[in-house]
Amino acid sequence: MSVIDQEKTKINPKEIIDENIQKLKDQGIAPGLSVGDQAPDFDLPDENGDYVSLYELITEGDAVVLSFYRGDWCSHCNRELKSLQDALPQITSLGASIVAIAPQRSENAKGLVDSHSLGFPLLSDEKMETIKNYNIHFTKPYEIQKIYKNILNLNLPELTANKTWELPVPATFIIDRNGIIRAKFVDLNYKNRMGTVEIINILKSINS
Repeated sequence: MSVIDQEKTKINPKEIIDENIQKLKDQGIAPGLSVGDQAPDFDLPDENGDYVSLYELITEGDAVVLSFYRGDWCSHCNRELKSLQDALPQITSLGASIVAIAPQRSENAKGLVDSHSLGFPLLSDEKMETIKNYNIHFTKPYEIQKIYKNILNLNLPELTANKTWELPVPATFIIDRNGIIRAKFVDLNYKNRMGTVEIINILKSINS
């Protein structure tokens, strides 16, 4: 039995990951910007290499639903993007647009847009500057790096544009036409996301 196989038999990956998530929460890691804060602008390339600016988007409607996801390798992120696509007609009918950001390259975003037939742009934050500006940046601890690489077969430096173990905490910010954050959802537990029903209800309240 190899060293890696022996390691797999000794540990419970889910338990260690869950414990680590709780530790990071207790430390207050990457809490995100607050409701009422001015949303930082960004100008990032989409899946086609065209640049998209937040402040341009908010001049075109009443609100922007801004989602940060980990990457095309994340099944929970894929489900969230598909859920946003399903809700897109309702969201646009309320005068809002959707844009999502990940620390991957445009070709990764292109693959997701094509595979899920997405009708909203996926932007590439290769240097993670926007992710840091929204205060949702963190680095996977070493013990979790080992689990991802040796047990889950996920070597993040091969999957992220900046080739590190840095990621965004999955997050959603709803930003009004004045660039103010009206609602947020930031959770280090990557399985949890803001649901589309909640998003739609928040957009309705912004319009009321």
